[in-house]
Amino acid sequence: CNAELLRSGWVGAEGSGGRRWGRLRAEFSSTVSPEVRAPITPLKGYAGRLGGGGDSLTPEMREECLELICSRTERLNRLVADLLLASQMSATEGSRTQLDMATADLVSLTRRACGDFGDDGERIEAELPDDPVTVACDSMRAVQVLTNLVGNALKYSTAPSPVHVRMVRSGGNVTVEVYDEGRGIPADQLDRVASGEIAFDSG
Repeated sequence: CNAELLRSGWVGAEGSGGRRWGRLRAEFSSTVSPEVRAPITPLKGYAGRLGGGGDSLTPEMREECLELICSRTERLNRLVADLLLASQMSATEGSRTQLDMATADLVSLTRRACGDFGDDGERIEAELPDDPVTVACDSMRAVQVLTNLVGNALKYSTAPSPVHVRMVRSGGNVTVEVYDEGRGIPADQLDRVASGEIAFDSG
């Protein structure tokens, strides 16, 4: 998570004179920026819709706009809380991010994540079940993870190529798959991805 990434940056700075911290700080910023921008885009859109044509909207449409504004605001609040937590975390292995576990509809959460990208979202091709898929998760974290995955797929592929999002159920398990048609990661760099020692541009 973002807090864990920032904490790792502090550890690296203390151990290597700051070079690793500089890289991780840049990586942290590049990760957080899309997460912050993603909910802001629909917030502006729905607020503008209410302000510019609120009188012409049906009560149901107004309620939908208000619900979406509230959910995106809650997500921004959670991101700010993450940043505050990261700034207070000690560099110990015992630090863990708290999860607010509950049952939720994964289909709804996935659709919410896919709806946070404005015009770029037109490239998303979602294959999701019509019926709810109930799972135990932290809803806000789940949307955060899905938004990161979809956002990276959009970032590292070029228009008009699609970004595919689909849900696969097998027995009692469910998997959300996100994949794009970008250039991919060079085969000789794959072993460096997990270690965080490599960065890619979107060009």
